[in-house]
Amino acid sequence: MTAELLLLLRLALSDEAFGRREADALEGAAKVLGLGAEDVAEVLSAFDGIATQRDVAAARLSLREDSRGHAWLLARLLFDLVARDATLAPRAHRLAARVGEILGLAPQEMEDLAAQALQR
Repeated sequence: MTAELLLLLRLALSDEAFGRREADALEGAAKVLGLGAEDVAEVLSAFDGIATQRDVAAARLSLREDSRGHAWLLARLLFDLVARDATLAPRAHRLAARVGEILGLAPQEMEDLAAQALQR
C-alpha cells in the first residue's frame, strides 16, 4: 500500500516529468512514512520511468482499477500524510482536486478529507 500511496502522491504532484521540487516533496513524504534512504532512492528511481503521457495514463488507470473503498482509503492515507508534512500541507487543497480526478472520486469529498486531516 505504501507504493500505491507514493504513486498517488507522485501523480497528484504533476503529470509532467518529475522535477526537483516534486522529487523533494516525494522524498520528504517517504521519510514521513518511515522509509530509509535506500528505499527512498529506489522509489524515486522507479518514478523516473513515469515520464510520458502514456506512462501517466497507465499509472492513473492502475489506481482507478481498485474498488471505491480502496480509493477512499488511499485518499484518506494520503491526506493524513500531507497533513504531517510541512512542505505538502500548504498544497492540500490543490492536491485534493488532483486526487479526486485521479481516483475518480468527487472533488468535494476530497476537499472534506483534506480539511479533516489538516484539523487533526
